[in-house]
Amino acid sequence: MRADRLKPVQALAARNASEAAVQLAELGRAVEAARTRLSELKGWEQEYAQRMQGESMSMGDLLDYRLFLQRLADAGQAQQRVLEEAESAFQAGRATWLGLHSRQEALNQVVLRYEQEARIVAARREQRESDEFAAARGQGRTQSD
Repeated sequence: MRADRLKPVQALAARNASEAAVQLAELGRAVEAARTRLSELKGWEQEYAQRMQGESMSMGDLLDYRLFLQRLADAGQAQQRVLEEAESAFQAGRATWLGLHSRQEALNQVVLRYEQEARIVAARREQRESDEFAAARGQGRTQSD
C-alpha cells in the first residue's frame, strides 16, 4: 500500500517538526531571559542615576559614580544587542518550525488520501467479489433447476 511506504517519511517529518518546536521554545525562553535582563539593567541605571542627583559627593566619588553609570549604560547597550540577536534567532527558528510543520501536515494529508483511496479500492474489490459470487451462485441454481 502506498500509504505504508510513506509512514517512515511521515514519522521522520513529525520528529523533525517536534524537535524544531522544542528548539523554538528554547529560543523563546532565551528571548524572554534577554528581555528580563535588559529591563533589570535599565531599572538599575535609572535607580542609580536618581540616587546621584540627590546626594552630594566628592569630585572623585562623582567621577567614579559617573564611570559606574556609563558601564551600566554600556552593559544595557550590549544586552540590547543580545536581545536583538535572540529575537533574530527566534524568528529564524520560527521559520524553520513553520516549514517543517507544513511539510508534516502535507505528508499527513497525502497519507490520509492514500489510505482513503486504499479503502475505496478494497471496498470495490469486495463488492465485485460479492457480485461475482452471487452471480455464480445464481447461475448454479438456474442450471440445476
